[in-house]
Amino acid sequence: MKSNFLVISGGLGNQLFQFAGAKSDCGDRGLIIESALCNPKSPTKREQLSRFDLDTSTAVVNSRYKAKLIKYPYNLLLRLSVKRGQSLTTKLMRSTASFLGSMVFSLCYLKFIRVVLGNGLGFTNFPESRFSKLYVGYFQAAEYANIIGDDRLKVLLRLKNHTLTKKHEFNDYRKGVLTIHLRLGDYLYEDQLGVLGYEYYSRGLRMIVANAEINRIKVFSNDLDSARQILSDNFWAQVDWMENVGNDAVDLLEEMKQAENFLIANSTLSWWAARLGASEKSLVVYPDPWFQQKSTPIGLFPVSWKGIKPSWLDPGEKRKLSVGGYL
Repeated sequence: MKSNFLVISGGLGNQLFQFAGAKSDCGDRGLIIESALCNPKSPTKREQLSRFDLDTSTAVVNSRYKAKLIKYPYNLLLRLSVKRGQSLTTKLMRSTASFLGSMVFSLCYLKFIRVVLGNGLGFTNFPESRFSKLYVGYFQAAEYANIIGDDRLKVLLRLKNHTLTKKHEFNDYRKGVLTIHLRLGDYLYEDQLGVLGYEYYSRGLRMIVANAEINRIKVFSNDLDSARQILSDNFWAQVDWMENVGNDAVDLLEEMKQAENFLIANSTLSWWAARLGASEKSLVVYPDPWFQQKSTPIGLFPVSWKGIKPSWLDPGEKRKLSVGGYL
């Protein structure tokens, strides 16, 4: 049986979307996940999928000797994958790059490989091929998780030997718990992505409290000091500011998903916490549009989630937070 290939990159949220996209197309066929382009020294950009159970048809490999050969063609293809093929020029560029990429990766892996390029950040229809496929893209769409199925997805992405996983299997730990996530850090320096402001979180909280019983609120952020300033003291009387959660993004994801309801940020990690933690009765609120300036990926959200209008920090507010100042 032929195996398909996936080259992963970026943080944990991106890696999970890339995995779900490829796995939805592979089914039970073999999937080889190449992690050579991940940065093992970075706490946020290192390979992290191998911490999950996955299944016997999926293997995470690190072909470091191939990294120099595939780095530049992969990065070029990844940049092209963000562009949706609408104009004739874009379609021609994508088609040519995919053909040349197929040749390069076929030589690297010594077998016939067809590069499958994402068509924008969101949903892409994967073509049939008699050759092995190599997926390049972000694949940020809910449909891939739908194809895999929630039950199977949660088995694939169950952590190996994780104490939280075992503990929470045996109690009603999530009932009445609300996870709130603020994505800061590098977002403070990105104009197109946007940093969500107080009004978004206030509106989202009011919506959830009006429709669900909340007895605990957990707030997560990669910059809790700034998160406290954004939410302010009058946001909610009882808030647990979740500090020192595990050692990396996998531990953070595992704790974030232990909730019944979710008020998420425009973050792929936030998205996955809600997708893996929510039940049919959960309320998940997200910002719509997803980004301040960039287009929202096509098909990003499950239909049961609720989008609300976001508020964004202005450049001056972001500048104050980025230098440790006060709003």
